[in-house]
Amino acid sequence: MEEIVDGEDRISELPIQIIHDILRRIRRHQYGLKEEARICILSKTWSSIWRSRPEVIIDQSIHKSFRNSTEKFVDDSLRSHVEQNLRIEMLRLINLRLPELASHIDRWLNLAIKHNVRSLEISLACNFSYSIPDAIYGAKTLTELSLNKCNFEINNSNSTTTNKLQGIFSTCRDLKIGRCTGIQNLHVFGLVNLEKLELSMCKKLEKVEIWAPNLRQFVFVGALWTSTRGHLNHNRCLVKLIF
Repeated sequence: MEEIVDGEDRISELPIQIIHDILRRIRRHQYGLKEEARICILSKTWSSIWRSRPEVIIDQSIHKSFRNSTEKFVDDSLRSHVEQNLRIEMLRLINLRLPELASHIDRWLNLAIKHNVRSLEISLACNFSYSIPDAIYGAKTLTELSLNKCNFEINNSNSTTTNKLQGIFSTCRDLKIGRCTGIQNLHVFGLVNLEKLELSMCKKLEKVEIWAPNLRQFVFVGALWTSTRGHLNHNRCLVKLIF
């Protein structure tokens, strides 16, 4: 039986780093995010520690309270990092399905970038496409980037676009771009940090040319489109990798 001293459990007296590690281990199992949130609701101490954890992971399909007050839920999760100037190691916004969240996502991304985020994931529901803000091109600390159902508002006909993409991809070790739009020609070079690259179902992507000498894993899945006759067709794309 758990020992209680003065109404407080002994586990809550553990160093914050250890509690963060416990929560991280819970999260790795099936339904981990749900269990993690449930545990933190039971204790104000754990709730406070949970909000200060270096990984901020929000899954709209899991957190019921998140569905009811989306902005407040994420703002509360990020507030302690802003107030205490804590680093945000990871920001994952998963299964977001409300288009009116776009301006809030812009703000959350700005905060994460200012706090030197290393791992960033934006994964949207099928009815919501989000336009990537220019602020993301200023991220200098990203090592993992995963974007799903996002739109790149870029001009594919000039070198400025290449420089912008070069800037955001150059620090990444793990890069995943799925079901995104706006990129027609992906030409980036000198990606010496890139080890894993996944490009999947990106509409209108016609040409990929990447120089990544340390690339170990590459996955490419072409986009599908429906013809006027209702037939499914693969989008053709020329891929060139230089090692």
